[in-house]
Amino acid sequence: MAKDFLFDIGNVILKFDFSPAIQALTKRSTAVEGDVLQPVHGIKEQLESGRMDDETFITEAMRILGFEGSRDEFAKIWCEIFELNPPMASLIENLSGAGHRLFLLSNTSGLHIDYILATFPVFSHFRDGVYSHAVRSEKPSPEIYQIAIEKFQLTPDQTIYIDDLPANVTAGLEAGLETVHYDLNDH
Repeated sequence: MAKDFLFDIGNVILKFDFSPAIQALTKRSTAVEGDVLQPVHGIKEQLESGRMDDETFITEAMRILGFEGSRDEFAKIWCEIFELNPPMASLIENLSGAGHRLFLLSNTSGLHIDYILATFPVFSHFRDGVYSHAVRSEKPSPEIYQIAIEKFQLTPDQTIYIDDLPANVTAGLEAGLETVHYDLNDH
């Protein structure tokens, strides 16, 4: 039986939907019509890969969009896209209660990770995480899996890795992890 678990965050532990952010940003932005995420897609990728810090991202996104609000308002809109996945939260609580070591492996930004760790109590069950922006490597790159394996001193064939994206699951399997391809709609 596996003793360690490595979890993705988006569409595994938390559902995410940028629709509310798109609506709120559209109402407060003057420079863009239509899909307000499209013009910031490139810098969003830079943010999540660690090639751009949070403050630079906020400044640039606000400028690109013509956002008419404060930095704090922008950050709040950008982060309030998450909702807890209750069945997964129950599983996490049960695994933690049974003494399993739980870790996170996610393509994410500092803005999002700071927000979710402070907002959702389920993350108190995790010992640590490897985040793309911090290690400057993104899934499905083999490098990020090796970083997690080494940092957490995981034994790959005794570690279950849970992710919603097939490419990430395949990369986890190639790293020697036991993998679960998670479907948010079929817990």
